[in-house]
Amino acid sequence: MPKLQILHFNDVYHLAPHKREPVGGAARFATVIKEFRESYGVESSCVFFSGDAFNPSVESSVSKGAHMVPALNAFGIDAACLGNHDFDFGVPTLKRLVAMSNFPWLLSNVVDSETDGPVAGKKFVILEKNGLKLGIVGLVEKDWLETIPNLPPNLKHKDYVSAGKELIAQLRDPNGPHAVDLIIALTHCRLPNDIILANQCKDDIDLILGGHDHFFYIGKGCDVINGWTREAKGNDGWTGKEDVGDDGARLVKSGADFRELSIVELDIDENTNEGRTLKRIKNITGMFNGLQLKLSLMKKKISKLKNNQSFLMTYNHL
Repeated sequence: MPKLQILHFNDVYHLAPHKREPVGGAARFATVIKEFRESYGVESSCVFFSGDAFNPSVESSVSKGAHMVPALNAFGIDAACLGNHDFDFGVPTLKRLVAMSNFPWLLSNVVDSETDGPVAGKKFVILEKNGLKLGIVGLVEKDWLETIPNLPPNLKHKDYVSAGKELIAQLRDPNGPHAVDLIIALTHCRLPNDIILANQCKDDIDLILGGHDHFFYIGKGCDVINGWTREAKGNDGWTGKEDVGDDGARLVKSGADFRELSIVELDIDENTNEGRTLKRIKNITGMFNGLQLKLSLMKKKISKLKNNQSFLMTYNHL
């Protein structure tokens, strides 16, 4: 049975560590990702990011987000979804930041109305990992787009459920050019909208990795191995007690700000049907709030990194 290991994070703003644990920081984060890759291998693992990096911070007021690019480039990210704050300095600046990145940024359902192409980044990316062909898409809600000033008039938001279904059907088509085995959606939505996507796309999307919220959420379609509970209080408005309509959602949200991450393992089941081998996720298990736990075992190693962050702090003016 094939397995796939995923490290996921979202909504990162400050490169420097915080004053209290989990202090996080980009240098420590890079060390955790390095050990993750060394443990599982690049061919059997993925690193995904679900948006919001280029603003807000004191540094971004000067760099317009460019200071974040070397840090993100150092992480070996396989794919990322754009978030609302990534648009804060305008689409032309965002396009330059995307061009400076060494990984693909995705935005599947916000397009140029004249070309129907994504307003920035790509609509999807295909990855091959451990014998699996993965289709990665980036889907965002409309709510936050309406709050961004000075968006170009030709920008068009397509409903994230219907646009996702249409694109995913093309990627899954066994007779098409892609014929992917699994679909992973990177999203930048509030929890209720991620739940809607999960409930309405159960047969389309195998796993949703979400951003925009700054708390942990693990859908009821995932198993938790380190004691995280849905009743734990979130730090961004979700109390953990509200019924969000989770009907077995295969959904993970991973905290914020280089302080937290999720490590998720997918067990893939293979069935032969009409001469074609179909691959579906059988189990999703994971270690959540993993950065704090991992860092507690790495204090000696991390202390050596504290004065070695210059590669993360350099940037080009835009």
